[in-house]
Amino acid sequence: MKNYSTFFLKHKIILTLTFVFIYGCVNAWIESVSTIEDFQRVGIELAHWEAYSWAFSSFALTFFLIYYIVKAQSIHPLSYGLFKKHFLYHIGHSIVFSLIHIVGMVWIRKLIYNIKDKTYEFGHWPTEMFYEYRKDILSYFFILSGIYIYQLIVKQLQGDASIVSEQNNSSTQTDKLLIKKKGKEFIINLNNVSSIESGGNYIYIHSNNEVYPMRSTMNKITERLDKNQFIRVHRSYIVNLDLIKEIISPENQIYKIIMNNNSTIPLSRKYRTHLTEKFKP
Repeated sequence: MKNYSTFFLKHKIILTLTFVFIYGCVNAWIESVSTIEDFQRVGIELAHWEAYSWAFSSFALTFFLIYYIVKAQSIHPLSYGLFKKHFLYHIGHSIVFSLIHIVGMVWIRKLIYNIKDKTYEFGHWPTEMFYEYRKDILSYFFILSGIYIYQLIVKQLQGDASIVSEQNNSSTQTDKLLIKKKGKEFIINLNNVSSIESGGNYIYIHSNNEVYPMRSTMNKITERLDKNQFIRVHRSYIVNLDLIKEIISPENQIYKIIMNNNSTIPLSRKYRTHLTEKFKP
């Protein structure tokens, strides 16, 4: 099991895309067969290539638009404190997703029909687009949910980490942490830790593009950190002051921190003043 987990984590992107592609193709094939049978039941003869072109054109666009949803999720994560605001952003993203999906899908179908010397009629555009959007918004949030489940699985497979001898030195500040993870011990230089995130009963230490899940609390890990280098910026986030790239303060007053690794951290009003004071001469 350990070897399978290691293999998956090493090749997780290509394996995940392969699984999604196979799942989508099978689902499109089943949908095509069902469409053909539905037409036959009412006595309408439908060419098999038409049913397949409908289903697979829709899947093709959806597959490529997964990247758009991944980017939307990274820009507007549905995290604690930002869920309501970012949920509205995702409604907007779902509209963009649907528009691209519909236009691309219709273009592919027209191309296939032209090859077959046939004419494809999408129908009354406002009516059909509303009908398609009702399906697309469900697809959008289904995929978005899948992304969060995928991220949770990856974090769990990475394994829980723990600070070696934490009980003996629980309040000692240091510039390094000796982390035990999956039977191995790692020395983490705190200068390389960009952020620490809390989630449920876990904290997640982000260092050099690695994530170390650990059963602990924000208050407990704070005792180990240099208060001149690390600062709380949100109920769920601690950041490394030396690795902050910029602070974004948009018109809607939703502040964000961009780290050197281009990750986005929410900045709550409660902690904003304390953060800005750290940069005053």
